[in-house]
Amino acid sequence: MNKKKKIWLVILIVLLVVLLTVSWFCKDLFKVVFTGITETPEQIEQKKEELDIKQKEALEKAGVGNIRPLDENEKEELNKGNITKEEAIEIITGKTTIDEIKQNKETGNSSDKPAKKPAETQKPQDNTVNDKVAKLVGEIYVLEATFTSELNALEAWALGQFVNLPMEQKAAKKKELAAIGFPKLAALESECDGKVNSVLKELEKVLMDAGQSTELVKQIREAYEEKKIVTKSHYISEYM
Repeated sequence: MNKKKKIWLVILIVLLVVLLTVSWFCKDLFKVVFTGITETPEQIEQKKEELDIKQKEALEKAGVGNIRPLDENEKEELNKGNITKEEAIEIITGKTTIDEIKQNKETGNSSDKPAKKPAETQKPQDNTVNDKVAKLVGEIYVLEATFTSELNALEAWALGQFVNLPMEQKAAKKKELAAIGFPKLAALESECDGKVNSVLKELEKVLMDAGQSTELVKQIREAYEEKKIVTKSHYISEYM
C-alpha cells in the first residue's frame, strides 16, 4: 500500500470513529459534551445521586416512597445471576433484602414474602394500585442497573485490550476499539430505551385506569433521560 492510500485510509478510519461517536452521543449532544469536559468524574457521580434523590421525591409524592435503586453489591449479584429480576424488584420495593434471599436459598425456603398490609388510612384498592406502580418502577430500576452493568462490562473489555499495549500502538488501537465499541453502546441504549418505554406505557395505563395523575410517568422518563446524559458525560470525562 502506497503512502497516499495509507493517508486516505487513516482519514476514513478517523471519520468512521467520529460518526460512531456522534451516533451514540447525538441525543442532547451539547449537554453531554459540556458536562463531560467541564466536570470531574466525582462531580458527575454526584449528579447521578442527585437525580436518584429527585426521583425518590417524585415517588414519595405519588405514594410509593418505599423504593430505592439497587446498591453496587445488589447490582453485582443481579449481574452474576445470583438473584433474579423478580428478586431484585422485591429488594427495590422493600419487600425483602439481599441477605434474606441468600438465607432463604441456603435453607431451601422460598424468597417470596407476603405482601405488607395496607396502612389503615389507605383503601385496599389504592394499595393494589401502589403495589403495581412500585413493581413497574422496580422494573425500570432493574433495567437501568442492567444497562449500567453492560456498559461497565464493555468498558472493562476495551480497557483490557488497550492498557498493556506499547505506547506506539495505542492510538491505532483506540480508534479500532471505538469503531467496535460505539455501535455496541448505541445498540445497548436502544434496547434499554425500548424496554423502559414499554414499562412506562404500562405504568401510564395503571395510573389512568385508577383515575390518578400520570405526572409520575413524565418525571421518571425525564430522570431516565437525564441519567443517560450523565452516563455519557462520564465517558467523555474519562476518555475523550
